[in-house]
Amino acid sequence: MKTKLALFAFFSLISVSAILPSTVNAQSIIKRDTIILAAREIISETTYCGLITMDSTGQPQVRTMNPFPLDDEFIIWFITSRTSRKVREIRNNPKVCVYYADLFLQKAMLILPEQLK
Repeated sequence: MKTKLALFAFFSLISVSAILPSTVNAQSIIKRDTIILAAREIISETTYCGLITMDSTGQPQVRTMNPFPLDDEFIIWFITSRTSRKVREIRNNPKVCVYYADLFLQKAMLILPEQLK
């Protein structure tokens, strides 16, 4: 629809929280393929994610989103109204954070863009 705007966040601009095996800890060196595989698995099994933007006062604004399935290029697509507050915030500051979590496993790993290079 014309009243909807598809938003996307490139993986280099987002952080994704992904569940990895319990043998992995913060000190481990993890291969990029392992990170991507784990992230894809969590993203495909999770219905909702968190989208964090910054408002005009610099405060983070978190909202729950129901994104489209992840595409082959690892781009995450959302649909929302062009006039929504989140769209204004993203236009003002395109740096966003998107996270996925599986709360039942109670394990997570933060993947930073520099870890994927």
